[in-house]
Amino acid sequence: MLLYSQLYTPQDVHDAFEAFGANCGPCALAAILQRPVMTLRPLLEGFERRGYMNPSQLLAALEAAHASYRRTPAAMPDYGLAFLQWTGPWCQSRDAMNVRWAYRQTHTVGVALTAEHGMMFYDCNAKVNHVSQGGWVPQQWWETEVRPCITETIPRADGAYFIRWAVRVLPYGR
Repeated sequence: MLLYSQLYTPQDVHDAFEAFGANCGPCALAAILQRPVMTLRPLLEGFERRGYMNPSQLLAALEAAHASYRRTPAAMPDYGLAFLQWTGPWCQSRDAMNVRWAYRQTHTVGVALTAEHGMMFYDCNAKVNHVSQGGWVPQQWWETEVRPCITETIPRADGAYFIRWAVRVLPYGR
C-alpha cells in the first residue's frame, strides 16, 4: 500500500489550464503518471480541439506514456484513474441511459489507496492549503467538499455519481 507522501501533485495545473485548457483528465493523468501536466501535452491527441478526454483517449495517453495499466470492472482501483458519471435525468435508467448527454456530465479523478488516509482522490478542483492547484484529498473530504462544488454547476445534476470506467496504473518506482 502506498504512503501518502509517495503521491505526486503536479504543480503546473494553472499554467497548463492557461496554456491549453487542461482540466480534470490531463491533470488526473499527470498526478497518476507522476509528471507535470505540460509534459503530457504532446500525448493528448486532439484534446485542445475537444476540451475533454473520454476513456479511449485516456487509454491512448497511457499507451503513449508507456504506462503499465489494466482496466478494472467499474470498481475503484488501488492506484489509477476513475472516470465518474454524474447522475441526473440523463441517467434515469442505466439500461436506457442517454449516452451522448451522459458523457457531457463526467469527471476524471486520480485515485490511490494509502496507508495513512485510506482512499485518496486527486482532483484538479481541490483546494489544498488554500491553493487552487488541485491536490490529493481523502475520498470522504472530496465527497463533502469538492463534489458538491462541481455538481452545483451542472444543471439538473442530483449530486450523486457512479464509476463509469476505471483503470489501474502501476505506480512508477514500484
